[in-house]
Amino acid sequence: MAAWFFKGSAIQDRLPLPAPQELDERLSLFLPFICPAVPRAIWLHQSGKQLVQWPIQELETLRTGKVNVPSRLLKGGSRIEVSGVTASQADVEVAFQVPKLDKAHKFDPRWTYKAQDLCTRKVAKTRGGLGPFGIMVLATEGLEEYTAIYFTIFKNHSRHAVLMCSDQSKSSLNNSTDKANYGVFLNVDPTKDKISLRTLVSPPPT
Repeated sequence: MAAWFFKGSAIQDRLPLPAPQELDERLSLFLPFICPAVPRAIWLHQSGKQLVQWPIQELETLRTGKVNVPSRLLKGGSRIEVSGVTASQADVEVAFQVPKLDKAHKFDPRWTYKAQDLCTRKVAKTRGGLGPFGIMVLATEGLEEYTAIYFTIFKNHSRHAVLMCSDQSKSSLNNSTDKANYGVFLNVDPTKDKISLRTLVSPPPT
């Protein structure tokens, strides 16, 4: 589980202290920083190279109204709308299995520590190789607004590199909203494992 918690205006817009008429808006921007994030368990990965985090088990008791989508084959450029989700908050779990990896683009070693920069350049609508594939959340009917969480697979010598991105570029029509993209390379082998994602979705404060 990778986590990003920022939702608000650009950093340079947060100071100086807001005028009284701006207080309600600015408070909503500061809330992600002063409120606790989702409680989670953290442990050391079996490889000993990284930490693993996951929402605590007690959150399972909050789940109601389960909506299940059977496994299906996805074609390039296709979208599947999940109907029946009426709650303002959602706990989404999805897994992708990629049987053929020969179309993966070559990984550039210079990208090793530049996942976020790569996600900024390769936004969710940029197609090529194996990806992007993932989910869109908080989407309007005409996709004027949405947040995309997606994966792209690269060929890195004898193994593969899996890039995970959170694309905020279309998250709001409000130009003052921060729309930075976030990214990380995952420690997963797509030749052996499914690429799994769990996303806790909640609308931004109003």
